[in-house]
Amino acid sequence: MTNSSTREAGSAPTLADYLAVLRRRKWLFLTVALLVPLAATLVSMRGPQLYEGFAQVLLKRQDLTSSLSGVQAPYTDPTRATQTEAKLARVPEVLARAIEAVPESNMTPLELQKRSSVTTEFGTDILTFSVEDPRPEVVQSLATAYAHAFTEYRQDLDTAEIARIHESVKQQIRKLEREGLPASAAYRTLVQKERQIAAVRALQTPTAVVVHEADRAEKVPSTATRNGLLALVLGVLFGLGAVFLREALDSRVRSVDTVRETLGLRVLGKLPDPPRRLRKNDRLVMMAVPLSHEAEPFRTLRAGLDFANSEVKARTILVTSALDDEGKSTTVSNLALALARAGRHVVLADFDLRSPSVHQLFDLPRRPGLTDVELDGLRLERVLHTIDDGVAEMATLGPVRESPGGRLEVLCAGRALDNPDRVATESAFENVLHGLGDRGEIVLIDSAPLLPIGDTLVLSSKVDAMILVVRQDALASETLRNVEDALASVPAAKLGLILTGVDRHEALGQYRYPRSQATDGQPVENTSQWSSTKVSDEPYTYVEAASLEE
Repeated sequence: MTNSSTREAGSAPTLADYLAVLRRRKWLFLTVALLVPLAATLVSMRGPQLYEGFAQVLLKRQDLTSSLSGVQAPYTDPTRATQTEAKLARVPEVLARAIEAVPESNMTPLELQKRSSVTTEFGTDILTFSVEDPRPEVVQSLATAYAHAFTEYRQDLDTAEIARIHESVKQQIRKLEREGLPASAAYRTLVQKERQIAAVRALQTPTAVVVHEADRAEKVPSTATRNGLLALVLGVLFGLGAVFLREALDSRVRSVDTVRETLGLRVLGKLPDPPRRLRKNDRLVMMAVPLSHEAEPFRTLRAGLDFANSEVKARTILVTSALDDEGKSTTVSNLALALARAGRHVVLADFDLRSPSVHQLFDLPRRPGLTDVELDGLRLERVLHTIDDGVAEMATLGPVRESPGGRLEVLCAGRALDNPDRVATESAFENVLHGLGDRGEIVLIDSAPLLPIGDTLVLSSKVDAMILVVRQDALASETLRNVEDALASVPAAKLGLILTGVDRHEALGQYRYPRSQATDGQPVENTSQWSSTKVSDEPYTYVEAASLEE
């Protein structure tokens, strides 16, 4: 959360800040959260069909040590004793004996340990041995062999314990004989005890007996659903971790206040991205749908520009951005149309010689243009294009009233040059700008980005004012500081900044339009997206941004 506006303001992040991060990174979260369970489910489904065999062992409760020593053993919890026997069954020696009895299993003790289990049932003295394997015939043999291996191992332990006690008594008897005390009471007691131990050894019974051998192999139910659900929980956790890790590593500035305060510029307007159908075809909102809901932010921008320019009274205004792909050309083109529709004589000039795009937005040929004027001596009158579509047809009804008499002329970049520096000189810029200023009431200049190319700094000394286009959430902190340093060397007046890529609902809100004008004179096909109200004597509607996305 280091990039949130709350953190930048010095306060702790709130739940709303975390939700904003999650919304901003929703595709990363959904990708991780869905891929993890999907992968787990696919792996589970593609695995071989497993079979499981069961064998059971009965544990007998007897304490030979206590009976032979005559000392009462302390109380032992039966449940704990059974669980101890289950743990004992998992030692490598028992596993190795089971595998030795079924050589066709081709397993190691570690593999058998992974494919088997020994469980207890509460309130009983029965151990259940289970083995899983894709081979049903191996499952039965191995489960039974595992149970028998444990009983044999347990018998060996019991026999070894009695043998140890028997040998200890014999040693004591031999010691008394060496000391010449065969007639003592201690000697007689030890001899009697030795006879009892010998009798017990002769009558000793196993303490663990196989009561059920594996007689069938059952199919193991698929774990794909269970694994998928568990993986979904893990996927959500991993997704959240990936989102906040990505956010912590992201150095982009997200606070509008931080951008404004760092650069010392007012915000002239906030613009959302154009609708998809317009972006796909390189069309302009103010030309394609000038009376739509989407066009209102550009009228707001026009008003903000007029207010900011009321004191400066700049006629030539340079529009630039810090980097590429911040919406600079689209913004200045729509602004030029908005000013022309308000009755201004506007000249829009494309001075971005390295990556021009104004001609594409207006569907014009790239040449003749700026480079042809400077290099070939063509007159401006021959290279300027007058735009009628979206300017001449002014709205006369409804709340959006435009002023007739506006005019828009466009100067394209001209032919491509191997070395744009031949044109990007102070004298060349000054000559062209002087000619454009004589023709238009206001001249808007689409220039190259401010940071990577020096043309804009040269051009800024020949214009009256400049505007910076900043795409929200696009600039890193270091880039923002570089922009601040670059602006300090710009001699032109700074009118303000324009934010692009703003959330649609934040930028658009709801505006009223005549039903007949809401989509630039086009009929409304889906009336479910329209909500009627009444202003004066004419019906109006609220046009949602989603209607233009379809």
